[in-house]
Amino acid sequence: MLNGDSVHSYTSLEEKQIVSRIWKKDPSLWLNKTVDIQSNTGWLDSVKWIETKREFFEEFSVKFKDRKFKTVVLIGMGGSSLTSFVLSSLFAKYQVDTKFVVLDTIVASSVESLSQKLDYGNTLFIIASKSGETLETNILYEYFYNQVVLKNGYQRAGSFFVAITDNGSDLHTIAEESNFSDIFLNPFDIGGRFSALSYFGIIPALCMGVSVSSVISVISKMMDSCSERVSITDNHAINLALYLISNQKNNRNKLTFLFSSSLQSFGYWIEQLIGESLGKDGLGIVPIVEEPVVLTEQYGVDRCFVYYRLSSDKNDKNDLIFEKLKHMGIPVYMIDIESYMDIWAEFFRWKFTVVATSIMLNVNPFDQPDVLLSKKYTNNALIEKLSNPVLFSSDVKSELINMLHNVDKYSYVAILPFLEYSDELSCSIQRLRRVIVSKFGLATVVGYGPKYLHSTGQLFKGGLDSVKVIQIFKQFKEDINIPNYKYTFGELLNAQVMGDFKALKERGREVVLWEITEDAIESIDEITVFLEETV
Repeated sequence: MLNGDSVHSYTSLEEKQIVSRIWKKDPSLWLNKTVDIQSNTGWLDSVKWIETKREFFEEFSVKFKDRKFKTVVLIGMGGSSLTSFVLSSLFAKYQVDTKFVVLDTIVASSVESLSQKLDYGNTLFIIASKSGETLETNILYEYFYNQVVLKNGYQRAGSFFVAITDNGSDLHTIAEESNFSDIFLNPFDIGGRFSALSYFGIIPALCMGVSVSSVISVISKMMDSCSERVSITDNHAINLALYLISNQKNNRNKLTFLFSSSLQSFGYWIEQLIGESLGKDGLGIVPIVEEPVVLTEQYGVDRCFVYYRLSSDKNDKNDLIFEKLKHMGIPVYMIDIESYMDIWAEFFRWKFTVVATSIMLNVNPFDQPDVLLSKKYTNNALIEKLSNPVLFSSDVKSELINMLHNVDKYSYVAILPFLEYSDELSCSIQRLRRVIVSKFGLATVVGYGPKYLHSTGQLFKGGLDSVKVIQIFKQFKEDINIPNYKYTFGELLNAQVMGDFKALKERGREVVLWEITEDAIESIDEITVFLEETV
């Protein structure tokens, strides 16, 4: 049996029949671990499942087109929304008559801004939650359902909603009681971050005009390439898994992605899958997504790279980086894809890859044991009704300098802003990342709160203890009451800052908690300049 001390090679994997045992959903693949593989690998049967639903999907497509919605808003967090985020960046632009929006934030100003733009008589809401108990999803549903009732009346309100959830969940009950237009009950044996090839991916794709037949064709080819029928040395997922684990064993555990410009969003889906599946028991591989590119010699010794190359994009710059990395002896793995549709195959490749990697790491890829800690402290904060969640750092500049200087070469920095997202804010944070990478040689990741709590939050608390955390928070002037709840969007966000801060500290993480009182972009830029000039 494989474990963390085994010599991993094609030969050892073949001797242990790893590929066939994954396909057979063998729970004994993990050493001294109780892994419920039977209830978490329904995605291995993706094509068969989609085939059985083909006629049903075609009927939904016709019904959706007949209603001529101007906007589709998918409300969800983590694995329930990230697939839609990827697909919308690739396919939604071809739907000129219907705009597709993914809402995965509870920042009140962002919620209000979207609300003001919507024509509530021509908007379909997809409420996506496997458990049906995701707090952010539930409160966003309550808010927008109330808006739809005000605009269209109680009797018609349900017809503007669709639910994707598990059978018997609270959301399932709500959807039935409110007469939702459609209720899609996902297979019970597919976990949230593994759900791209289920209703959570297919229904949004249909709203973007994607053909189910094309999806089946693309996935089938990748499944064949990952099957026991091909030589293990030709197995697309095993090749990638061995690349990951060999680098991890050599302390190159900061897996840095380069993407052709059209594929950037795919990184966030991979980020959750790797981070939440492998980041536990003090182990893990840290996915680095959309980090500013620096001089090759400025990268630390803990790096390895994956380069996703879409042949139709302009790739001159990334091709040059790829060659420089190879020349410097930094590991880099290239994956060429021909079209946007190939992303469906990549969903499958990575799921199989991560499971194979988890076996070699001997971690359970299907649980997220440290996520509950943040939820516990968040609930406590809501009960206590604390207006100011924690004691913020009094001297951010000094604390950041101390943090960044007192690290080893294998540390990395997680920047976690609980702020209203904008392109301008993103650029400001990217400038901060660039300085941290170029001046301190440290890898950086970014997770916007609260959605990172459903994505990479597990990694930060349960994975490698080399993480250094910068939480950024601002008290918002705008706030919104939530129908049927005793707290506001802002109060919940405050509680989540406090909850995750306490969870991180309990796990022994070094955290700088930075309260911004002025303009967020100006404040971040000021710190960036300070770090650049000080080092």
